[in-house]
Amino acid sequence: MISILVSGKESLKFLNGFLQIISPKDVDVNVIVDTFDFFNFYDIRVYPQLTNVLLLLMNQLNETKWTGKHNDSLEISTFLQKIDENFPAVKELDEMGDLFLAPNILITHGLKKNRQLSTCINEISKNITEASVMPLSNDELELELNSKELSEGEEPSKQKISIASMYDAFESVTLSQEAQTAILNSEVILIPKPPARSILAILRIQHLQEALKNAVGQIIFVSPITETKLDSDSLLAFQGTGLAASAIGLSKVLRGLVDVHVIDKIEEPLKNRITRYGMKVVSYPLNLDTPKNQLEIVEMVLKLTSFRDIVESLEYKAKKEVDSLKQGLKKLVGGLKRKR
Repeated sequence: MISILVSGKESLKFLNGFLQIISPKDVDVNVIVDTFDFFNFYDIRVYPQLTNVLLLLMNQLNETKWTGKHNDSLEISTFLQKIDENFPAVKELDEMGDLFLAPNILITHGLKKNRQLSTCINEISKNITEASVMPLSNDELELELNSKELSEGEEPSKQKISIASMYDAFESVTLSQEAQTAILNSEVILIPKPPARSILAILRIQHLQEALKNAVGQIIFVSPITETKLDSDSLLAFQGTGLAASAIGLSKVLRGLVDVHVIDKIEEPLKNRITRYGMKVVSYPLNLDTPKNQLEIVEMVLKLTSFRDIVESLEYKAKKEVDSLKQGLKKLVGGLKRKR
């Protein structure tokens, strides 16, 4: 059994590469989803991260924008926008198609019947994938860490207080029983590239650190810090918790919780310092922007685990060769069509 925590677009890209190698039909896969990014669209509770995970598991995700369905219609949103002068101004609506709404309608219906979020998700996911999909928590927490809401020129100390109070709210949230069971019983637990601001908050969830400490499986954390600059919210999050905005800062938080910390090649000079926090450190280029990179990074991570045999098997290598030939042929055909 292997569990993977999905929080943010980068971890969604990692999951995409993961599913090219590990099939939920052959291995028990638990996908634990950060569902704290929800918003309300009229009376519908919409979970963007969860919906994108479901679309990816259905092979329907738009892998250019990493949100929404390929070529989905926008008829519902377009119609409502025309007739409702109070149409909700939500940025996600620009990329939210009709199919995007479908699972969220079912979830909202279940929540109104006092079902737990995990139950609602399971009723949907069991019909579309062999993987077990579950929320990190069944609790609701309407919380947004947004530096734009802080007054311009505000003193750093006040910013720290603002962020700290936001993160303290996560201490009232409890790890879902489903996620706890998955973590405790998995052979491998992967936490790939969650936004820095998210992991600093998520680790405050009740029972999560306890579950990670008591897990019998190997826990691998893939750092979100690369050559790309951190967004302003993440920088403020580090500042608000008094940590250095680097792999060193993350390692202080992860001490005693993970077995392996995969850092970006750019932070390799910090490798020896990080090992002092009691974890194995592996450095590797962590740009997940292309399918090729996604595969290579996931392969590298899996080779650190008991699932290395799958990556090194002749069957997988043959499949990879075939997929490469298909991609080459597809590019060739596309090039010939453009010439015509």
